[in-house]
Amino acid sequence: MSKQNWQKIYTKGEQLNFYPYDFIVSNFFHTKASFFKHEITVLDLGCGGGNHSLFCAENGAKVIAADYSTAALDAVNKRAKEKGLDHLITTLQVDFESFSLPDIKVDLVIDRLSVTHTSGKCAIELYRKLYSNLNEGAVILSCMFSTGHSHKDYGFYDSEQDIWLGFSGGIFEGLLAANFYDHAAIEKIFCDYKLKSLKLESDKELLADKGCMEVWKIIAQK
Repeated sequence: MSKQNWQKIYTKGEQLNFYPYDFIVSNFFHTKASFFKHEITVLDLGCGGGNHSLFCAENGAKVIAADYSTAALDAVNKRAKEKGLDHLITTLQVDFESFSLPDIKVDLVIDRLSVTHTSGKCAIELYRKLYSNLNEGAVILSCMFSTGHSHKDYGFYDSEQDIWLGFSGGIFEGLLAANFYDHAAIEKIFCDYKLKSLKLESDKELLADKGCMEVWKIIAQK
């Protein structure tokens, strides 16, 4: 879908973020404490430059940083080595469109606006396949774009590919493809899991007409 485009983006050094997001930070510590063990294993899906992978490793986790882009994975390996965390972070190339993982078990999955860049069908199948790689009680922290995100209207929905394409403006213009979900679609994606928290965050600029950026914040558990 847009995976080759992400390789180009990361190769240029774009979108290689350094800092973890607050939703991940606060819930990481809560999840880690709930397992009552010294070290948890984290799967960072669509890890990009590794901002969440590095944060988790710095705070007592073993991390599998997974992305399709080899440029992104190279950035993670470089940053991990620079910080002395390379013994805690393993990189893994994955393809969301034909998703599979080796024989590993994880306690926490981070998916911050990564799977939402693939088709709805792929998202459902990915989370179905992921289930067997989770330890009992494992937690998923996921963010996905909502249908209330007005920047979707710069593109169009392609029913055959089950994703929004052709963005002529807005924040998705250079990303080629993205998906947007309503409440029912989120429940379908996570139908194998217990939804522990489902929040809808809206960010609307009131001093200028820049639309509304709306994102689901999801906590699910095996």
